[in-house]
Amino acid sequence: MVPTHPILQYMSFDRFFLLQRHIRISDSNSISCGLPAPFAQVNEWAEHIQQSSLALCQLGTCLAVDECMVGYTGRSKQTVTVKNKPTPTGFKVWVVAQAGYFVRWLWHQPSNALGPAAGKKRKRATGTAEGGISLNPTQSVVVALVKQLPEQTYHVFFDNLFSSPNLFTALRQLGIGATGTARVNCGFYQPFVEAKKADTKGECWPWGMLKTAPTPDGQSIPARNSKSEFGVGRQQRIPEHDPYSKSSVPSPSYVFPCRRSLQTTMIKWAALILETN
Repeated sequence: MVPTHPILQYMSFDRFFLLQRHIRISDSNSISCGLPAPFAQVNEWAEHIQQSSLALCQLGTCLAVDECMVGYTGRSKQTVTVKNKPTPTGFKVWVVAQAGYFVRWLWHQPSNALGPAAGKKRKRATGTAEGGISLNPTQSVVVALVKQLPEQTYHVFFDNLFSSPNLFTALRQLGIGATGTARVNCGFYQPFVEAKKADTKGECWPWGMLKTAPTPDGQSIPARNSKSEFGVGRQQRIPEHDPYSKSSVPSPSYVFPCRRSLQTTMIKWAALILETN
């Protein structure tokens, strides 16, 4: 049945949407896509937005992965509360973005013990595995998000919520570079742990000093080159007036014997400081 008159003659825009909140022409609970409500109801539209986002932009190399909150204070089993967030209560979403532009995202499901990107539930598993590498639920999100992007060279940046040697190794096996802050209990190289603790106390290395760590094959990475084992980065060019030129930068006082399959981020951090000063 088609009305013979414009509905705007008898009902305002605001009133129409107030009524629409309580009147449905279909059963929303009948929608099933492997996700719980309310994600199932909006997932088709969310997928369309994500596909359009990819089609409308040409991705560069550097990406960021983080968690976001969609504010919601109603009743739902999928809401979470993170007290230190600007929006503390709502739906949590895992996002990969570039320059503030959201590209892909995954819904966080609190009821899923293995996380949104995990596989079938196993007794001793703590997440997915990339080539035999065990990842916890949060770390598996990073791998799941970058796998949804077009194949090209990427370098992912994230905070200490995700960082671990296993995640860096899993991304490395996929040919993806990674840089992130790290907590002292995440399992990375012990001298870096001690350096981070010393930095907290204001007793870290003198300004202008670089520390290097060899790759698993025993070769030290040049401190003047930000090109990592992942094949991303560029050669640093130092202006002539730079006080920290190659001749004035002190030689490393020691070398970290790193045996993990982990590209240390300390060298990239130091090279970036020298480039921007």
